[in-house]
Amino acid sequence: MRTLRILTLAALAAAGSASAGDDEPGKVVETSYDAPDGTRVLRHEMLLRASPGDVWTALTTAEGWKAGFGIPFVKMDFRLGGLIETSYDAKAVPGLKTNIRNRVLSYLPLRMVSMQAEQAPPGFPAPELLPHLFTVMEIAEGGDGLVRITVSGVGYGKGEAYDKVYRLFQEGNAWTLRRLHEHFEKRG
Repeated sequence: MRTLRILTLAALAAAGSASAGDDEPGKVVETSYDAPDGTRVLRHEMLLRASPGDVWTALTTAEGWKAGFGIPFVKMDFRLGGLIETSYDAKAVPGLKTNIRNRVLSYLPLRMVSMQAEQAPPGFPAPELLPHLFTVMEIAEGGDGLVRITVSGVGYGKGEAYDKVYRLFQEGNAWTLRRLHEHFEKRG
């Protein structure tokens, strides 16, 4: 029930998007905020020169993660309850303890994907927090042939351990969106 409440809060919060002055393709805009339950929502938005279908493919296929995010190893089982297993090591194979594993929790085709990390690589700060953190990625028309992608991390509590993970994803999510922008710009 807590998972559903957190995901619902993130989806409702998506109604408030970046201001008109931030509508520049390729610009990462952080729109993070405190949720009513006292947790923090880490949120980044960006406009991309792409179609919703192109962004959906980047989020839901192994080829999309490899090309769009520059991740060399991806094993994709995109379905409800499916697993997305990745590694920045091109020599990785499925099942390694050094891989990153995300469980697909829900999706709306061409609009939204939510997931939860189940396994983080060695050196990840506070892996014990993973059961409390969720990611929601949303796709929306941005006008003029653009798409707005919003990545929200929900469930960040208070304290030093949460702060470390928050800062890690604050940088990491912005980097990931920039990689996706570069992919679509190169594609032309």
